[in-house]
Amino acid sequence: MRTDALAAAALLGALVGCPSADPVDPGPPAQDLPPPDLSAVDMDAAVLEALDLLTRSTTRAAWAGHLAALDGLGADCPILWTGVPSGVGEGDGGEDGHGWQDDCSVGAYGFDGSLGWSTQADADGPVLGSRNLVALATVTSGADTLFAMEGEAADSLRLDENGARWTYTSTFDGAVSGTAVGDPSLPSVAGGWRGASAVTWVGGARWSLRASSNVSFGDERVQGVFDAVDAETYLAGPGADELGCGLEPHGRISLRIPGGTWVDVDFFVPPPDGAEPDEMISNPCDGCGTVSVRGVALGEACPDPSPLWTAARLPSADLLDFVLPVRELLSEDR
Repeated sequence: MRTDALAAAALLGALVGCPSADPVDPGPPAQDLPPPDLSAVDMDAAVLEALDLLTRSTTRAAWAGHLAALDGLGADCPILWTGVPSGVGEGDGGEDGHGWQDDCSVGAYGFDGSLGWSTQADADGPVLGSRNLVALATVTSGADTLFAMEGEAADSLRLDENGARWTYTSTFDGAVSGTAVGDPSLPSVAGGWRGASAVTWVGGARWSLRASSNVSFGDERVQGVFDAVDAETYLAGPGADELGCGLEPHGRISLRIPGGTWVDVDFFVPPPDGAEPDEMISNPCDGCGTVSVRGVALGEACPDPSPLWTAARLPSADLLDFVLPVRELLSEDR
């Protein structure tokens, strides 16, 4: 009994954490991580490539995958809905939009999950059209994934100044991939992408690009190194106001090295409202941004954004792009 009592007392002491006579050695202090070696990276080109990727990972690219998937619809596979199916978003099978929900195959195509979409078009209004896509779905064609999406996407096209100026806005939150995913006028993003992104592209009489995005890419690598882009930025293009720093890139573009190290490029940030004229700003108006890692400056990036201002990025102004009713999908030739 005495032995049992001593054993119980020892166990109790261990459980309540009796202090040790010898303090635990914390080891040597943590060392600062050395910055990554970027000597082989063209940071000017990296910034431009990152912006290019953000303009290619939009609702336009996801919508193309959605349309390609609809080419495989059969007479009773998948089951079509009037209204967004209950399996995605806030769908309740109401009257807004259309969708499909099923787990079936027809010919070489396989459908699994739920998807809903809605479109609006107005030939006489300033907003020519808008589209919304919500999905938790995968569509295969043979051994290939044709279109896979989880999340929501929406876009719109506005025409102003009698069509001389257009504004395309895309929001995306989720993940998309597949062989059919890709902007019809731009190279596809290899392997798809994941994240949240809001991009506004203005062209025609005055050009500009605004992006608020955090996106990681499946197979694409910026300059063969970076696998994700985080941006809060605005760029003015041809026709923009050149007063002050009007043509200077604004904000920040960050690029991620696989493993989690972010390389920040900070451009011009205007002084706050009410600031004195001589108040410091984060960067001078010189077209360049400061490259840094964890606050340690590593040089500059001075990208030339002119390749971004091209007609190839003009969204389609075809009204039919924003008209996709179910009756078209159930035409007699199916």
